[in-house]
Amino acid sequence: MTTTPSEAADVPELAFVDGRLHWHGIDVAAITANLSTPFFLISEARIAGNIASIRNGFHEAGLDATIRYCAKTNCELAVLEITREAGTDLLVAHIDEGEIALRAGFSPRSLAFQKPVLTSADARWVVSNEIGMVHVASSSDVERLEHAAAEARSVVPVSIRVRDELAPAFTPLGFFTRRLGIASRETVRLARRIAGSEWLELRALNCYIGTHQGGTAKFAKAIDLLCKLVATLANEGIPIHEINLGGGIPSPGTMKRNRGRVAPTSGIGSLRGFAHALGTLCLETMRRHEITPTLKIAVEPGRAIVGDAALVVTRVDGVTGRWLYLDASRNFLGESPLFIRRRTLPLMKPAARERLHFLSGRTLNTLDVIDPFRKLASPLEGDLLAIADAGAYTLGRVTRYAGLTPAVHLLRSSGTLVPIRDAETFEEMLRAMRSISDDDS
Repeated sequence: MTTTPSEAADVPELAFVDGRLHWHGIDVAAITANLSTPFFLISEARIAGNIASIRNGFHEAGLDATIRYCAKTNCELAVLEITREAGTDLLVAHIDEGEIALRAGFSPRSLAFQKPVLTSADARWVVSNEIGMVHVASSSDVERLEHAAAEARSVVPVSIRVRDELAPAFTPLGFFTRRLGIASRETVRLARRIAGSEWLELRALNCYIGTHQGGTAKFAKAIDLLCKLVATLANEGIPIHEINLGGGIPSPGTMKRNRGRVAPTSGIGSLRGFAHALGTLCLETMRRHEITPTLKIAVEPGRAIVGDAALVVTRVDGVTGRWLYLDASRNFLGESPLFIRRRTLPLMKPAARERLHFLSGRTLNTLDVIDPFRKLASPLEGDLLAIADAGAYTLGRVTRYAGLTPAVHLLRSSGTLVPIRDAETFEEMLRAMRSISDDDS
């Protein structure tokens, strides 16, 4: 695969040309005319462009940051191949995801591994495959990892996940977030434990402050906390080589819709500007805590890289008043429409006046409403629509509820279209099932 070095800002937005929807200057209806709906359409150029924007933003701030794409966001094999060729490392969340990453050509040393709890099987897998970094979130993680490393007589690089203590504990999100990671007051004790191990090497501290950050305020507090810990450990003779800011960088599509609510930092409404602001914060905070500039900075974006890099193309199966019933459903779009407002655009735009419509999925689930408030020019049965910003936390969460897993197609940077996942068939679904008669003697 070849990717473009162009930034996201250089990759054309969805736009109508003579009433037909174009993406990267290509007529979506024309290129997908022979495909059965619903299906996902992923843009290679958009993924590579988003990575370039993040990298260039940090570089302009004076940092050569490590970008580890968060594979759980979208772990299609072709997507991982694109991110690898664009020069990212990778964060994986379970063994099978790691195996897909190795199949995509990632070197084991470019992978980081993280789960809420490391099992003994996880520990043996990361040790036997010589994975480059393991994020630990508890003392039991450390014990299991050390045992596996000692058995293999192999030293394992470790990063401590520092618990997010910025969200109020009395809120549901704050309460749920605090279940993961080590409290800051306990981090030094665990760091001493790891530093004293023959088989573990403490390399980094990492944190996660939550998705869809509208600005850099929470990042600033997290960077300050990590730098304080780095300085404290340095005074004890325990060097830290990397601080990892985790995810939280929003997707470009989200930035555009939320531009009125982001922090008033210059350029913050773009990926490049957001990365530049983060890089500047890191350098300023490191100087304030008198930390050596050789300390590495890492980020683990997911949505920022793939969020706006996919469409769901769906057909209108029926029209009842202002309700449009589609052949796609919320099964394909795992997050609530109240949390993620995605654009919905017709592939062929009529000249008629737009009016409010309500978009329903294909199931009988009362909550299967894809878009509760969308202005469209009265689509007819059989018309095609494109649901944008469908690249993050969608394919990985697709379920069979009232339908099979859809096909996925990749729009290459060259303008060609290639299939990267076949639509699931009835036979494939049935093959995984077992009849009770199979157990009859």
